[in-house]
Amino acid sequence: MKKNKVSNFLLFDKNYELTHQLNPVFEKIKPYTSLKTFQQSKLFRSIEDEIFRVENGVEWQNNFDCKALKKNIRVVAWNIERGRYLDGVIHCLQNHPVLAQADILLLTETDIGMGRSGNCNVPQKIADALAMNYGFANSFIVLTKGDEGEQGHDCENTRSLHGTSILSKHRIISCKTIPLPPHKNYLNCLEKRLGQRKALVCKIRIGEKLCDFAAAHLDLKTSPWQRALQIEAILKALQNSSAAAQLIGGDFNTSTYNLKNKFLLAMSFLYKLLILGVEPTLRHYMAPEKYFEKPLFAALNRYGFDFMKYNDPQTGTLYYDINDETLRTKLLNYIPSRFLTQINRLLKPWNGCVPLRLDWFAGKNFSVMKKTGNIYGPPQIIEKLSWRGNRVSDHNPIVVDLEI
Repeated sequence: MKKNKVSNFLLFDKNYELTHQLNPVFEKIKPYTSLKTFQQSKLFRSIEDEIFRVENGVEWQNNFDCKALKKNIRVVAWNIERGRYLDGVIHCLQNHPVLAQADILLLTETDIGMGRSGNCNVPQKIADALAMNYGFANSFIVLTKGDEGEQGHDCENTRSLHGTSILSKHRIISCKTIPLPPHKNYLNCLEKRLGQRKALVCKIRIGEKLCDFAAAHLDLKTSPWQRALQIEAILKALQNSSAAAQLIGGDFNTSTYNLKNKFLLAMSFLYKLLILGVEPTLRHYMAPEKYFEKPLFAALNRYGFDFMKYNDPQTGTLYYDINDETLRTKLLNYIPSRFLTQINRLLKPWNGCVPLRLDWFAGKNFSVMKKTGNIYGPPQIIEKLSWRGNRVSDHNPIVVDLEI
């Protein structure tokens, strides 16, 4: 769609709900396996404007304004895995001693009206529970139940939206969405979708300062170079901002692999084993910026964004656990079963579980807390949150405390 450009800032003067009536045509769209072919069809031309509006839509609720003068704020970035375990996510955000002190949440993988997450408005439900404002940038109109591991339900989608959200105790002044360069055909996969990933940038007034906060979810099924192009799209959009300081946070998917197909993944894994060996390969999962994902972090540096001081380098944000049944199901879509057996054997010395750093902060002109005080302290990662015996997300939330 040629219309897809970076949006201007939207003023958050009234609450707005993103709705549509496109669901009845989903069954007609599903047979298409190419976006180009679909865009050449009469069906597309008849609903083009509505698809564009919804694909690029923003929803918000902006009813709160924290007037307290604060020297510090806490920002949490978390991939909440669609909000499939939403009650657990809310419980952790309300009751965990670190997360409950969050002023701003940068949330990736948030659903609105998806059967896999109970057809909840995920960002709204979290915001209402925490008395926070929210903005939601839609990335996709989802035509199916979901991805691997999300097919075992009979709940039909309602609004069928999936995107990125920012929640804030402080009033959101304005926002914009940033389309990220697409590098895959979203109609030729199990989770058929219309759209492309969007970063969400909210301008928020904290005390006397106007600051930009950006939430981003980069593609997993792309190469490290393509992820670098996606982060650069965000950096370019931020470079002319008048904000006093800027923070980007989210799931950068710095896996060190290209999961576009089985061949590329297998070749990348074999290359690492032959050149580095098993143990150094695993070490690179915790330091992707040093080699395999270097283009992305080089882009951050070029635009003046620091990532070293904003993150805890010692802890993983996701665990590659071969004992996880859902993970095994997903991996078999990329890896032959014999190859997966070999990986299991190689990882035995680590009990089949290794950490990766996929989630990051990068900032400009903020001072980061370095010492632990009564509430605030250095960047940290909250590991393996669970509720009622179940993990609430496959990702760990990352936390940074900033001086204002």
